[in-house]
Amino acid sequence: MCSYYRNLPEMAGSGAASFLYWSLPKLTASLGLRIHQCPKFQGQNNVPFGGLAHSFWFKNSATSLCPHLIIPSHSQPSKQKRKFSSFFKSLVIELDKELYGPDNHLVEWHRMPTTQETDGFQVKRPGDLNVKCTLLLMLDHQPPQYKLDPRLARLLGVHTQTRAAIMQALWLYIKHNQLQDGHEREYINCNRYFRQIFSCGRLRFSEIPMKLAGLLQHPDPIVINHVISVDPNDQKKTACYDIDVEVDDPLKAQMSNFLASTTNQQEIASLDVKIHETIESINQLKTQRDFMLSFSTDPQDFIQEWLRSQRRDLKIITDVIGNPEEERRAAFYHQPWAQEAVGRHIFAKVQQRRQELEQVLGIRLT
Repeated sequence: MCSYYRNLPEMAGSGAASFLYWSLPKLTASLGLRIHQCPKFQGQNNVPFGGLAHSFWFKNSATSLCPHLIIPSHSQPSKQKRKFSSFFKSLVIELDKELYGPDNHLVEWHRMPTTQETDGFQVKRPGDLNVKCTLLLMLDHQPPQYKLDPRLARLLGVHTQTRAAIMQALWLYIKHNQLQDGHEREYINCNRYFRQIFSCGRLRFSEIPMKLAGLLQHPDPIVINHVISVDPNDQKKTACYDIDVEVDDPLKAQMSNFLASTTNQQEIASLDVKIHETIESINQLKTQRDFMLSFSTDPQDFIQEWLRSQRRDLKIITDVIGNPEEERRAAFYHQPWAQEAVGRHIFAKVQQRRQELEQVLGIRLT
């Protein structure tokens, strides 16, 4: 595990950008939502097939395919599961325009600040013929999600995501392809794909959000095509459609409460110190083990290498510099500077002995 986390920076720059992006932890869970369409009819008692029906209506509702994701936790026993309308930003039902005219064939619902959540929608219309209807469902993503330009989506492998996730995927692509300028780190050198998308050869990293705004669109709605049949044999049939929606992970609230709590900060700090001390102890033991293992493998070579190492350390401590390999050869001492160095050394020794003699005799030699 330690080696995995140590190699994360290398992976980000060596072809694992998409792996890193999709392996990052996300505090959301995918929930299967089953939409039920239940047509019912009124005024059809004893009416032959093909006769005039007073009206029909159908209801849209939903159930969770993964109920454990929205079952209240033990710490929140009063929490209820989400209602059907809470998953959507808007809903449009388009009926046959030829049957109901241009002013009565659309039924729209849009979320407002004062919207009361509901478990289903009902639409009533008169008719005695089969009706084709189209449902357009716009999911209410929190935080908002955007659909990428097709070119950028193919490049990053991301179709619809949040703005932060898109920026993260873009940065990983830049790191993976080494597009960041080596000298001016705030600049991005565009490759041929970026030049086609951003229409420039070079741009600042701070300019990316502004250029990215023109490449983001609203997500595509969920489209459901359905036929409402007036056949009495089909009255009790219910159509079901399964869609995937994202909900907050049940552990998100618990994690937030834990991180916001200050009751365990002292214990956490002491554990951090203990972890640090344990790691230092492990490193020291590993160094000692490597030392002994090298000695047991080849004692002679180990002693020679150890002496060379000690000699280098001694020179560093005493501020003596030099090249040990060159100093081992006689040719090193036949250079012009050697004669001058010998003369300076002899002169320094003569001066030292002269001062000693003056101190002994108590006179100054001239």
